[in-house]
Amino acid sequence: MSRTYFLFTVIAAIIFVAMSALFTVDEREKALVLQFGEVRNIILNLDKIGVKVYNAAPEYFIENYRAVYFADKNAVYINKKYINGDGDLTFLQILRHEGWHAAQDCMGGGIHNGDLKSILSHEVIPDEITQETFARYGFDPTVVRIEREAVWAMYKPDMTNDALKACNSDVPIWETYFPPKRTWQYLYYNGHLNERV
Repeated sequence: MSRTYFLFTVIAAIIFVAMSALFTVDEREKALVLQFGEVRNIILNLDKIGVKVYNAAPEYFIENYRAVYFADKNAVYINKKYINGDGDLTFLQILRHEGWHAAQDCMGGGIHNGDLKSILSHEVIPDEITQETFARYGFDPTVVRIEREAVWAMYKPDMTNDALKACNSDVPIWETYFPPKRTWQYLYYNGHLNERV
């Protein structure tokens, strides 16, 4: 638990410094409390499902990669270069994005197997998010199917946290989030669903 406490302290300091130039003291304090709370909740929920979060040296990343979720290791590695908010995304947005991938891992039959599956139907994802996903990741349909949800999650407060709570609940995540067609088929054919819906 001391590693987690240390990480919270470091994150709080980073968020405070990054926001100090943007807001007045009262606005900064309110925003810091909200962001720190969401970061804390995401990390705690990731820890509960067995996903560890690490800082990693920039030389281990492909250029411009901010973080990566390894489903086979159940670990998120965040590029230290971007931990201070350098670039176009904040630490919280990066954590939301990678945390969403962990939730997709839960949707793939459980965190233990490393299969990432869509949680949401493509119809609910805004067009501008899909366009941003194409710009970031190209046009590979398999990649876009997974990444467009994570891109949307990085902009929506508590979206990732809610999905991770569903991973941590007593019922499978697909009973909280009704799976889209391809995910439902995967769950059915791999024995995770008891009956056809």
